[in-house]
Amino acid sequence: MESVEGLKRNSISLMRYITISMSGVFVYGIAIAVAGGYIDYAGDAAIWVGLLGLAVVFLMSVPVMEYTRLVPFAGGYYGMAEIGFGKAVGKFTALLNFAYYSFLEVGNGLLVAEIMLVAVYIVYGILLPFWIVPVAAIITIFVMYLGARYQVGNLTRMIEISVIAQVLVMLGAAIYVIMVTPHNSIAFLSPTSSPTGFAGIGLGAAVSGFLTYEAYGTGLFFSEEGIKARKTVWRSIIIGTLLAALIGTVSIYSELAAFPNITALSASPLPLVTSYISFIGKIGVLFLAFVFVPFYFSSNIVGTSGAQARLLYSLARDNFIKSKWLATLSSKKTPANAALFDFILALAMTAIVLAVMIPVYGYNENALFFVAFAPYTAATILWYFHHIIPDVSLYFYYRRSGIKVSFTRKLLVSIIAPALGLIIFAYAFYDGVISNLVEPYFAFVVLAAIIVVFSAVYVGIKAYKNSLGESVVSRMIKEEESK
Repeated sequence: MESVEGLKRNSISLMRYITISMSGVFVYGIAIAVAGGYIDYAGDAAIWVGLLGLAVVFLMSVPVMEYTRLVPFAGGYYGMAEIGFGKAVGKFTALLNFAYYSFLEVGNGLLVAEIMLVAVYIVYGILLPFWIVPVAAIITIFVMYLGARYQVGNLTRMIEISVIAQVLVMLGAAIYVIMVTPHNSIAFLSPTSSPTGFAGIGLGAAVSGFLTYEAYGTGLFFSEEGIKARKTVWRSIIIGTLLAALIGTVSIYSELAAFPNITALSASPLPLVTSYISFIGKIGVLFLAFVFVPFYFSSNIVGTSGAQARLLYSLARDNFIKSKWLATLSSKKTPANAALFDFILALAMTAIVLAVMIPVYGYNENALFFVAFAPYTAATILWYFHHIIPDVSLYFYYRRSGIKVSFTRKLLVSIIAPALGLIIFAYAFYDGVISNLVEPYFAFVVLAAIIVVFSAVYVGIKAYKNSLGESVVSRMIKEEESK
């Protein structure tokens, strides 16, 4: 590897930022990957699981979008926390963000295996051999690694093509099913259709709904490589998130309308396969589960792994992680070394999850669902922590920096919007998780809490030893302000 000055500048257009944001929101995944969590917990009101997730994430993203107007920073959210609260809080946020991505990669790898094997089980009643699970996960994680080290122009082109293909296929299939099914109903549009009221919608949001939108900010980590990033990243978040939510809502509605037996549908780990098979046949649903899976992990999964690699590179560039190897870019100006480290870590974590959970839950279709979504539960908790801290920090940055912002804008952007998001999240999380969540999800909630405490202690020790490293984002933001 050749040490270079920085990431490749002026490489990503607005259109590609939009597709990066859409890839972070599960376009294909809403329909086939997280639909089970939507329908299982909220029944006929399943579309509201995604809409609640959208409302929370959108409100909590308002300060993030304001931050993208201040500075392009490859470290993403932790830079926002750092300019508001200082290096210690910034680096603490970065560790939680990194742990979030680590669990997300594990969940992504196992999710691909779950989709393929469970689809075959639903269609033919055969559960393929267990060895396919680790092999599929390893291949997926390896593809993530390759994508993360790919030249950014080619990587974003691949994401763009993948997202467009997902939109055309998933939206086309959903509209076709809606047109031919005799079971369309206005009940699927009402939140009161949930059999357990808001608790069901809240639990679905806590398990799957927030997860759907968590990686909407993937573009933040590519912002140093963007064309006019201060103008394009925040716009791409709004456009990409709303488009993905619209497509996802249509897809979930189509699954409800295609299969009138909500009890049987909610029991299915892949409701799309169960509901669509009568309309597009076995070959059609297996196409979506097998042939189309590469489009899924060539956008969402590769995009998020690219973001994680840039986060780790940024921490090494800050000298918080004292590793010249991680801070060194490839000749193509990509964080290839950081991506390799992430790849090895994801393989190890995947092996641990399978080694611990399969002996407990056995090898069956339900266990496959558990091993994929339990790591996502930890990711959701960590997402909350690494997100709310930067949100709150914006107000303190405004106060300290003396930047000219109207009182109304400051109140709406840095206080009211994130506060509303936090209130909705906290209520849904308490009503849906704390009072109802069962194993194995609760164990991963505890694991996430342990990581939060450990990260705080670790950063505290480094702060005491005055070894927090530098604050590249502070230097960058001063440079931007002076322009």
